[in-house]
Amino acid sequence: MAHKKEGNFQLACTKHFEVMHPAATSVEGINLDGVGNHPNAWFSASVQYHNAKNGGGSGSAAAAAAGSNLLMAKKEEVVEGAL
Repeated sequence: MAHKKEGNFQLACTKHFEVMHPAATSVEGINLDGVGNHPNAWFSASVQYHNAKNGGGSGSAAAAAAGSNLLMAKKEEVVEGAL
């Protein structure tokens, strides 16, 4: 909570990810780049972590990326529709 109160939202999100996904840095195939910078990166890394933890195959990263890309496309549709 200290990071949030100080306005360090990227650090707060990164710390939250670390707490919710123990040892994620040691799990092979998880892309942690941008976890604290963008919600889609957080989501994608979380899906990759849970797939790896539950025995997901090598397609886990691709599935997470596809899900993340779909969310982004839907967001763009909503924004364009509002203009």
